[in-house]
Amino acid sequence: MRIITRINQDLPLSAETIGYDWTQPEISRPNGYPFFHWLQTQEGQGIIEVGHETFKLKKGAGFLLSPGVAHKYYPVGTKEWKTSFLTFGAPLADEIVHFIFASQYVWVPEMSASLNNFIPDNADSFLTDDYTATLKQSGLIYQFLMLLNNKTATKSSQYSKTEVIYPITEFITHHYSETITNKDLERVTNFSVSYGTKIFKEYFGLTPQQYLTDFRLRKAKELLIEAPELQVQDVAALTGFKDVSYFIKIFRQANKVTPYGFKNRHE
Repeated sequence: MRIITRINQDLPLSAETIGYDWTQPEISRPNGYPFFHWLQTQEGQGIIEVGHETFKLKKGAGFLLSPGVAHKYYPVGTKEWKTSFLTFGAPLADEIVHFIFASQYVWVPEMSASLNNFIPDNADSFLTDDYTATLKQSGLIYQFLMLLNNKTATKSSQYSKTEVIYPITEFITHHYSETITNKDLERVTNFSVSYGTKIFKEYFGLTPQQYLTDFRLRKAKELLIEAPELQVQDVAALTGFKDVSYFIKIFRQANKVTPYGFKNRHE
């Protein structure tokens, strides 16, 4: 069974196709697919190749691909490969999915029962594409992503420190006196800004930029105490604050005293 729907650009998430009990042939997409693509095995097994990596999709396994990621998949073994699938998009899809998941693809070698049955249980809700129906479908796709997130959350927490937290804090420690943007931090971790911010805030209670500001203020206090010969504008520049007025303002907000007052206290 395969249902072809219509992307509703007015909704955050909208289905393109959904199906199950599908006899899956070999597919090769060197330029990827234009929408997010979830593929899972019902019977038999298949192989999916992404870049230089190969993943086995046995019964109960699934794979989510981002748009534009080159891939191919094909059946293996003597048994017919039966799959379920869901493709979806819409203007906010990329932001939503990559806020939840870090990488361009998600492999689930063993699905929960609720995730495994989601497509057959909900496929009938995608038979029509009027506004009321697509609104419900948008909610169902989000529910599907939450089920997928619940299955992958443990793995995410295991690598969050080494893959997100440490690289960001190390980069800030060594480059706090320079201009640091979210894009700089994205390059450090190789994860999206939204995902990196989410993981970092879960760990510290601060966004990376808030942590950076706090780190700079601590370094500024050290300089005001240890190098009293420096002018306030020099301290600001050495700790990454390009605007002295802004530095004075947030220093006072954080410490209830201006940099001048703090410096005088420790002279």
